[in-house]
Amino acid sequence: MNTRVRLIVQALVLVLGLALIVGGIVTAKYGAVVIGIIVTGVNVQQFLKTNKATKDERLGHTP
Repeated sequence: MNTRVRLIVQALVLVLGLALIVGGIVTAKYGAVVIGIIVTGVNVQQFLKTNKATKDERLGHTP
């Protein structure tokens, strides 16, 4: 997957997670808040892992 496409997908998933958090708070559906926190947390973890991997590839390091 192209780096730009991966960044766009991760941004969309982040927005979805934040929308679940805000929407769950507004409508008092706390299950949506929990799911939003999980989705956002996993997305941030994957984003950091992806950025570290691409940075290592640019620098020529092997894990």
